[in-house]
Amino acid sequence: MKYWVDLHIHSCLSPCAEEDMTPNNIVNMALLKGLDIIAITDHNSAKNLKAVIDAGSRQGLLVI
Repeated sequence: MKYWVDLHIHSCLSPCAEEDMTPNNIVNMALLKGLDIIAITDHNSAKNLKAVIDAGSRQGLLVI
């Protein structure tokens, strides 16, 4: 079985990310790109991680 994975995604809380990288936008874009698993790799904060995990869970995307 193959999985499509992106293990380096920053949310809007990282200084290097765009402001539109909200939890819902991240999950929706990952699904549009056909990804099965993503990882949030924010700098200086993990405050968006639970929101991305919850959004992914609702839509069938595994977030680590």
